[in-house]
Parts: sequence; C-alpha cells; structure tokens
Amino acid sequence: VPSVADLKQAKVVVGMDTRSHSEELTGLVKKGVAVCGAQCEDMGLSTTPQVHWAVMQMNNGLAYSHSDYHTHLATALKDLLGPERYAALPPLSIDCANGVGAKSLSGLKGALG
Repeated sequence: VPSVADLKQAKVVVGMDTRSHSEELTGLVKKGVAVCGAQCEDMGLSTTPQVHWAVMQMNNGLAYSHSDYHTHLATALKDLLGPERYAALPPLSIDCANGVGAKSLSGLKGALG
C-alpha cells in the first residue's frame, strides 16, 4: 500500500469522451485524486489511445499534448510509407460517428499536412 508521501508523487491522467456524463465523471475522478494528494493531468476530450500514449510519454519525461500525439502519428505514417508512397495516397474518408475520434481527427489531419 503506498504511503501518503508516495501519493503526492503520483500523477493520474484523465480524459473524457463526448457522452453527456463524461464531464461530471471526470470531475469526480479529479476530486478523488486531489483527496489522495496526487496530481491530476486532465487531457480533456481524448480517445483512449491518446490517454494511454500520454501516460507513456509522461512516464518517460516526454511531451504529451494532443498536438504531440498527432505529430507522432503523422510522422510514424510518413516514415512507414516513405515520401513517394505517402505523396501518392488517395483521399481518405473516415467515419467517427461524431464522437471524440471525430474531434481528434481534425488535429491529425492538420499534422498530416
């Protein structure tokens, strides 16, 4: 069981989706984290993979904003395909059902250029 001193060193990353109860639930989690004396990093509207990636980045002392995530994904795709194949990609249509993925996709689109 961690001590109170250990909890003050802890960081909890939270994100939420577009469901109507998400904001209230996130607020309750943040209050619980504060009661324990830990720190809470609120990523706001985020996909589950974004939150997982942010935790990994934070644990490694690296930047973890939404913009950093989009840049990371765009760079990985460009590296995977190479410049010629990337430039030749046809337009892509993605249906995210107007959820949090749709909101995140606009940032990725910007990072892809």
